[in-house]
Amino acid sequence: MNKEIINLGLETYRWYGPNIGGVEKTALMLANNLANNGHNISIFTEKNDKNFNGNQSIIEAKEGDLKKISVYYHQNMDEVVGNIERQIQEGKIDIVEIEGFFGIKEDISLMKRILNLKAPLVWVSHNVSLLNKRHRYDEPGFVFSKAFTDKVDAFVCVSSLLGQHAREFGFPNEKIKVIYNPINTEIFHSVSSSEKTNIRNKLGLPLDKKIILYNGRVALDKGSDFLMRAWQEASCDLQDHHLVIVGDVSKGDESMAELFAKFKASSGGNVTFSDGFIRDEQTIANYYQAADIFLLPSPSEGMSGSMIEAMACELPCVVSEKARAESGSGELLDDGYNGTTFKELTPNSFVAAIKEVKNSMGRASLFKFKSMGFEIQDSFKKRVDLYSELVHGKPYSVAMVA
Repeated sequence: MNKEIINLGLETYRWYGPNIGGVEKTALMLANNLANNGHNISIFTEKNDKNFNGNQSIIEAKEGDLKKISVYYHQNMDEVVGNIERQIQEGKIDIVEIEGFFGIKEDISLMKRILNLKAPLVWVSHNVSLLNKRHRYDEPGFVFSKAFTDKVDAFVCVSSLLGQHAREFGFPNEKIKVIYNPINTEIFHSVSSSEKTNIRNKLGLPLDKKIILYNGRVALDKGSDFLMRAWQEASCDLQDHHLVIVGDVSKGDESMAELFAKFKASSGGNVTFSDGFIRDEQTIANYYQAADIFLLPSPSEGMSGSMIEAMACELPCVVSEKARAESGSGELLDDGYNGTTFKELTPNSFVAAIKEVKNSMGRASLFKFKSMGFEIQDSFKKRVDLYSELVHGKPYSVAMVA
């Protein structure tokens, strides 16, 4: 086997479909970087929005000089696991990475199959739910936690807080790897005042108001219900501000879709909405570059990719105190330095936090971003060194010259 090449099997709940989220964006960026550096990537995902004829997987191959990504779409997770098992047996995969594996706690049989794969297993934690300590204290929770911590070869956490949760859950320190999700700074970066004006004109945003930006899914777990309620009740106190919501409700979330539709109908002219989810990263970056303040109303985040993108674009951030204290947002925000927090989930607290934002906080955000190691190559090297060490017994940088 050529030690310079890694054959990675990457499981992700959703491959780059219409409802793209942070996990999917990270998986896409990782796969592209690995493939562009000569590694072989096989993506295993569920059907997403693909139309199936019969029960056959759909394969999409993209090839170039040094690039090969194969995407396998399946009817369900049982088929996903079955295909991974077959490809390991056929010698096509050296190492498997699981991007969260949604629903695994509800299917012990799938859990057992994943944990018994005949290849090194890397698990990535993007949020706090999987490592909730309560899973350890009930049956089959105890069995789950013991098998999980014993058989996973490396547990990648996207924030230091998740790394702490992993230790409390039972992972030994040597298995825990804190690797931040990368950001493409060729796209996400700050702009001059004149460029900001031009971008606002292009997006149809007001020039005479401070722009508050929310970018992400419109969902209960993202705090969207609070955002809509707070804006409706407090917008009269923020008449010199304009809210922009980039994103949409995920398909099937009917109750939130109804609430969001009512909010749109009653928002008047002081809110701008994107036309659903935006896949083009340059367009998303333009919204950050047009804004003055980034808003994260989520009660909890593993490590908000949107917040990191906002910091790269030199935006001060406003988040809930609960999220700052109990999630990865606390690593990103120093209250009063590069942003502020609203201490309570009330309109008054929301308004107070926004009014405390100072222009200097944007510069502080960019400085903090640059100091934390979110550049693509930093994250990519740590990931590849981990894979190579698990497959070859030595870091990639050593294996390259072996």
